[in-house]
Amino acid sequence: MRHDDRDGPFPDEDAGVRLTVTAECDAARLDAFLGSIFLHISRSYIARVIRGGGATINGERRKPSAPVRAGDFIALDLPPLRRCDLTPQDIPLNVLHEDEHIIVINKQKGLPAHPAASYPEGTVVNALLHRYGDSLSGIGGELRPGIVHRLDKDTSGVMIIARNNTAHQALSAQFNARTVEKHYLALVHGKMRAPRGEIDAPIGRDPNNRKRLKVVARGGRDAITQWTLEREFTYFSAVDVHPLTGRTHQVRVHMKHIGHTLAGDQLYGGHAFRMGMRQDHPVRLAVQAALDALQGQALHARSLAFNHPGTGERMQFTAPPAPDMRQFLDFLESGGEAQPKEQEQ
Repeated sequence: MRHDDRDGPFPDEDAGVRLTVTAECDAARLDAFLGSIFLHISRSYIARVIRGGGATINGERRKPSAPVRAGDFIALDLPPLRRCDLTPQDIPLNVLHEDEHIIVINKQKGLPAHPAASYPEGTVVNALLHRYGDSLSGIGGELRPGIVHRLDKDTSGVMIIARNNTAHQALSAQFNARTVEKHYLALVHGKMRAPRGEIDAPIGRDPNNRKRLKVVARGGRDAITQWTLEREFTYFSAVDVHPLTGRTHQVRVHMKHIGHTLAGDQLYGGHAFRMGMRQDHPVRLAVQAALDALQGQALHARSLAFNHPGTGERMQFTAPPAPDMRQFLDFLESGGEAQPKEQEQ
């Protein structure tokens, strides 16, 4: 569980952070605890700071793997950060709103939020640096300029970026306190068994595939997802998904856990149509062709509501789904998955 008590200032080059661990964070690793609060800083960088004595538990130096306990006092002092060496790139951004504090975009599919080992460039961060230069929060070192939260590479939708450290701190506090309201449109395999539901199941690494996560009985991080059925089709459902926590792959993992994998999700098995039909059945061919046209999972962050970090005003932004997801939804709404069957009869 992310820490909700943010007493200290945002970690600037010469600033220290002082935190008290809540009961929800009990037994978390020190590096994981700090990493879950400061999403703009890589966990590997935090671990190096801890090993160098930049973080303590109750005044004592500890290893990155040391567990934190409810009531522990955590001190984090970041060393001066070297200049960010990320490359600005002229990548188009669909900007929904911008002011002196924030930028809100409708992130396109195929665009990672920030550089990583698999995607050293061609990310939202590279695009932001080209468009806005240094007017973003957290420029320097291994920080992720402006990034307050993340969307998967092939998940489109509303994403907020901080333009200064004060805004970043305020927005991060809202995410941690769960006052940011996020809603996704998900197109999933199968028909839902109820009109709505809640999935409360911890998420951890899949030991059989390092790229995947799964619901685990032990050692996972708490994750809660609420969902509401919007429309049923012959073999798929359109669902509004409201995650209360922000775990990596949370919606994808939770929907798979209840037997409704996201359409087009290759990592979690949603890219294939499996209904026990023969390979050349017209329905199977039509649906599989529609799935193949999806560019990754059919998941779109359709709306985001939060309090503006400068004015305190409650704001909500919405965005339409990506073209490939809109095309798949049109196929379902037009009865495309049933027409071949009717023609065959």
